[in-house]
Amino acid sequence: MAAQARARDFTAVLKAFLADLWRAPAGADVNSTIEANVFQVVGLMALWCEELGVWACAAEGLAAVGLSGGTKRAMYEGFTLPQATAMKAKGGMLTMDESEACLRAAAAASDAAKKGSKKSSKKGKVKR
Repeated sequence: MAAQARARDFTAVLKAFLADLWRAPAGADVNSTIEANVFQVVGLMALWCEELGVWACAAEGLAAVGLSGGTKRAMYEGFTLPQATAMKAKGGMLTMDESEACLRAAAAASDAAKKGSKKSSKKGKVKR
């Protein structure tokens, strides 16, 4: 499928760009600003690829740019993906207020999920 080939080509370009960025001298990407913006692009691309069925699994693209696990994946899931989802729903860039609101909502949902998993693990314990 041509669309899938284009998505893979785009991922390869991003992967090469990030590799160059990560090899750059210290201070080249202050506070990982460029990297965060690239991850935002990856997030939007993964959401659209998923929706359009271009990738059988969007994880293929995430792994290709180094988001298969660890701290970067946690940052992607906690910050980038909620913003990308809100941007896709809006159909454009978010204002600062919209960005902050979607991050607050994502943090609240994450906290609720963590509390829910703690309660369910306590229910499964047997008292002796």
